Amino acid sequence: MSSQKNIRVGPPSDVRSHASSVPSSSDIGSLRSNMAALAILFLFLFIVIFLVVSYVLLNDARLLQIPSRVLKYSPKRWTDQEILSTFTRLQSNPKSIHSVLPLRTGRKYIVTGGAGFLGGWIVRHLLERGEDPRKIRVLDIRLPTRRDLTTDKAKDVDWRVCDVSNAEAVRVAFTDTWPSSTAHTDTQDKNEDNEITVFHTAACIRFYERAASLVPFSSRINVVGTQNVLSAARSVGCSVFVSTSSGSVALRRSRFWLWPWEREPPYFVQFFGDMDTNEEDRVDNNIIPRKHEEFFSNYAYTKKQGESLILRANNTPSSHGRTLHTGCVRPGNGIYGPGGDVLLGAALVRETNPTWIKRIVQNFVYVENASYAHLCYERKLIELSNGKDKDIKTERKETKDVSGRAYYIADAGPPPTYGDVYHALSVLSHNRATFPSFSPTLMLALSHVVELVYLSRTALVSGILSASGRIEHLGTIFLPLSLQKSLASALQCLPKLIPNIPSELLNLQPSLFPLVLVHLIFNNSLAYSDLDYKPPYTTIEGVCALVDAFEKSGREEEARQRSGGGIGLGLGVGKKLKLGPGGLGGLGLRKRTTGSIPTLVTESDDGVMPK
Repeated sequence: MSSQKNIRVGPPSDVRSHASSVPSSSDIGSLRSNMAALAILFLFLFIVIFLVVSYVLLNDARLLQIPSRVLKYSPKRWTDQEILSTFTRLQSNPKSIHSVLPLRTGRKYIVTGGAGFLGGWIVRHLLERGEDPRKIRVLDIRLPTRRDLTTDKAKDVDWRVCDVSNAEAVRVAFTDTWPSSTAHTDTQDKNEDNEITVFHTAACIRFYERAASLVPFSSRINVVGTQNVLSAARSVGCSVFVSTSSGSVALRRSRFWLWPWEREPPYFVQFFGDMDTNEEDRVDNNIIPRKHEEFFSNYAYTKKQGESLILRANNTPSSHGRTLHTGCVRPGNGIYGPGGDVLLGAALVRETNPTWIKRIVQNFVYVENASYAHLCYERKLIELSNGKDKDIKTERKETKDVSGRAYYIADAGPPPTYGDVYHALSVLSHNRATFPSFSPTLMLALSHVVELVYLSRTALVSGILSASGRIEHLGTIFLPLSLQKSLASALQCLPKLIPNIPSELLNLQPSLFPLVLVHLIFNNSLAYSDLDYKPPYTTIEGVCALVDAFEKSGREEEARQRSGGGIGLGLGVGKKLKLGPGGLGGLGLRKRTTGSIPTLVTESDDGVMPK
């Protein structure tokens, strides 16, 4: 009986285990639901990716097109044969601008930003045409490093370190005594009371900023500094004042996130100057920017304000009974050439240069052409000021009043594409300089990320400095010194919460795109007729001259190229330049605190444009 009690009735244990592992109908239904949801998710992701890729490809195609109205100004692309034949021709018969420079005047010269790129070439051309180096005074944020500005006659130039935003420093530099001309007898002038010409090329080139709250960091040099230089010029009896403006002051901001039905961005093609073609190609006054949000960046906005100050100062009284005659030169658009340009010369230094604008047509300005334009304008203002300057031998003729105006300038010949110029650099450098292509739409998306980080960090640093000031003020009343130090240390750690932007990415912000991703056609006709501006160099000749000078220098990089100029957009690819403190603009760079956030001052040339 006991044995019968131990007998278990039912299926074997292995059978029960197998039965329990069989999914129930509810489990099967749940699994099917999950698989269906996963399939829908994958389908959704596929559709999103397909739409994004399709949009990027479609948007890229529209951003990289060359409209027919542009091709008629730039119908041909540069070929290897054309590039090499031009280079060979210039090797056997070098082109010199010396023969077309206006003659020596014997005047005194003050050049702001003269240790920089364009300003340095103006100084060099003044010396080449025979001006007394002891009558040339240069104001820049630091002393020159270029070899041609530190040797021969340039050693006798009065180089002065001066921040043009400091009104008192500018006044002292302008009013200081000049050395006697008897110390330099080969260019001695009997008239010790020489009239003064000012070339104002100093600028703060922060083209990557477009936020209105950051305008003061550009206006400190471009507006306040310009007013300081104007006031000082009047105080010493200056009669001729020529300033470097920018072709970008008339550039209207565009938009590059296009709707699927849009064929091209607004203001995709912009013409500047007196176009001697169809009426529809003339400058439309309705698109000229007037409000801050219509300018491509704070740089153009403040340069326009500075330009207006200069033009309004025309025909105003100067000391010693003289009248001030002013004018502006608008380079259109990027200035390049030997001496440390951060547009094309820096590309030779970097060697690998990612780009997304090869099919964009824009004018360029070879640096010697740009300097020559300033000297041409000076010559016309002297004739206007004095009727006929006694130190200049010219035919007596009626002089048109060209004062108080802004003139566009560019190289001779049709405008090239960026691809033309890049191809020439690659060919002439034996492919050391390369230009891999990127999607402009993807780079535009990345630029918004960079701007967000930049503005966030800027706002954080600004708030920290403001809070530090309050703590310091309250500490003198309420807080013990130990608590002040603790709070200050805590505040200094906060910027680490937001990563610092690498210098080579700093300029990759949305304001870059309205400058480099639109077709810009500049016309020289007014400068040609009014200023006798006849540029000796075409762009292909200028590029050949740049490469030739770069090779002859042993591929030596200038200080402003070594700092990167904030133009490279190297994205960490290729030969990386070690950037200085922020690296922006011309030869002179220094870090200082203005208002509430660190900024950079550059006393240099204008017309700098990123690749």
